[in-house]
Amino acid sequence: MLHHSGQQANLISYHQEKKQFAHRQIQNSETINTSINADRLLISIPDIQFTLVPNTLFHADSTAAFLSGQLNETPPNMVARHSEIASLHATLVYGVDAHLLSRLEGLFPNAYITVAAESLLNHWSILRKTEKFHSFTAVYWFKNRVYISLWKDRKLEVFTGQSITSAEDIAYFTFNILEQYTD
Repeated sequence: MLHHSGQQANLISYHQEKKQFAHRQIQNSETINTSINADRLLISIPDIQFTLVPNTLFHADSTAAFLSGQLNETPPNMVARHSEIASLHATLVYGVDAHLLSRLEGLFPNAYITVAAESLLNHWSILRKTEKFHSFTAVYWFKNRVYISLWKDRKLEVFTGQSITSAEDIAYFTFNILEQYTD
């Protein structure tokens, strides 16, 4: 039987050093923001809920209202935000954890903070311009959330994000969209 206690000790030491380094960096965040180019920093955080609204229907003063219509109960720690997705002529309205957002804005005041849904839509919008991907379905799974988009003739037909607990959930949501939107 092999024992890896030396490797485990090194791994634990490595993680402790990482935590200590991060703690020191947070304490010195003013220095960090002036010494690095934080205005080129993109941070994607988890969304609580999102919806894609055509620009013709969107009004910035109604951002929270677009989300509250989709939620049974608005989480008390949620703040509503929006980002225009110019390539789709739409605005992504989303809710994020207010405490997380506030902390990150304090640490990185010049960073662009968004949600995974926006990053994925922008990436998939670029793909749709290529010959290979003029019609496609994209599935992105991270932890307990799956994002699915279906594109036909370079136009977004559907975009959804669902909470999941298993691979079967991913299959269910993917097959459901394919069944509804493909010929």
